[in-house]
Amino acid sequence: MTARHFELASHLRGRYDLIVFPESALDRDPESDPVLRKRITDLAAKHDAVVLVNARTPAPGGGLYNANLAYGPHGALLGIYAKQHLVPFGEYVPWRDALSFLSELRQIPYDFVAGDKRQLFRVAGRPIATVICYESAYSGLVRSFVRDGAEAIVVSTSDRSYRRSGIAAAHLAQSQMRAAETGRPVLQAAISGITGVIDAGGTVRASSELFENGITTGTVSTVTGRTLYVRLGDWVLALCAFGLVVTATVAVMRPRPAPVD
Repeated sequence: MTARHFELASHLRGRYDLIVFPESALDRDPESDPVLRKRITDLAAKHDAVVLVNARTPAPGGGLYNANLAYGPHGALLGIYAKQHLVPFGEYVPWRDALSFLSELRQIPYDFVAGDKRQLFRVAGRPIATVICYESAYSGLVRSFVRDGAEAIVVSTSDRSYRRSGIAAAHLAQSQMRAAETGRPVLQAAISGITGVIDAGGTVRASSELFENGITTGTVSTVTGRTLYVRLGDWVLALCAFGLVVTATVAVMRPRPAPVD
């Protein structure tokens, strides 16, 4: 898996601000593997880019994080973001001891540890946030990153367990919603799902096909300022729902003109 991604990256030419290896693209932690780390930083230096990768990294108590790491063009580790919203029965097993009689759960031999901090990375001088896999479904989390100052969002995902179902398209649609809500461009990088470049209005400007082995590139403009949703959060949804109820009530109670013979 790792070799395939570096082989794809070898086809890149010129300068890029950001290069993303999606979730599960690496089979080792580059901070504990000097050879792998050098391959990443060499790629960053070659293209004068920030390279964002995903790896299992050590957590306190001997556990593991599902984390994104960003490396700058001069080889520095710019920061690490550990996934906060883990997927039950995928990244951890709730009530593992009580459910030990289920043999299927042995396919999940250990539990990831949830992160508890948000992290912004600087890309071409701009603050960028990243979320991992279905964290993009948590609009409040993405909103918090934007309130922290993020001017663009990167979604790093695998989606390979969903095969050719419609879930991959739904995942991309969630990223479109996050873009429209926050007024921020979203870059979604997937191994076997749909990779997409989404502008700040929620329009997909470039995308891959399912299980397509290739590189998706695009240009987006980072955005500052705050949308109504970023300012008010879920109160916007509550107000919209209230408005719909009022409108429907008025429409139902409005006197209807008598029929004319």
